[in-house]
Amino acid sequence: MNESTQVLPELVDTRAVARMIGFSLSHVRKIAYGDRPAPPGFPLALRVGKSIRYRRRDLLRYIDSLGGAQEQVMAPEPTPEPTPEPTPTPARPRGRPRKQPRAAGGAA
Repeated sequence: MNESTQVLPELVDTRAVARMIGFSLSHVRKIAYGDRPAPPGFPLALRVGKSIRYRRRDLLRYIDSLGGAQEQVMAPEPTPEPTPEPTPTPARPRGRPRKQPRAAGGAA
């Protein structure tokens, strides 16, 4: 075999997945452990002993399915309708309430 020929492993770890796809390592790990939903079409993780691995061919197929920049043009977000401003409630006086004066001619 030629020294310039590099043999790529069939299974790759989460660090390599993050580099290939452009996600952060923590994002890939959260997807693998089910803490975050995977994007549509994202390959399933494989458990090899205690480690998480992905099939290289599945990842390459996922990357190919993403398409180019022309295919992923985002639709503009609809502008929300303006909501009417609520009428302000009158402010309560600050501090302790004062005693109310007694009516004249009180009880004996």
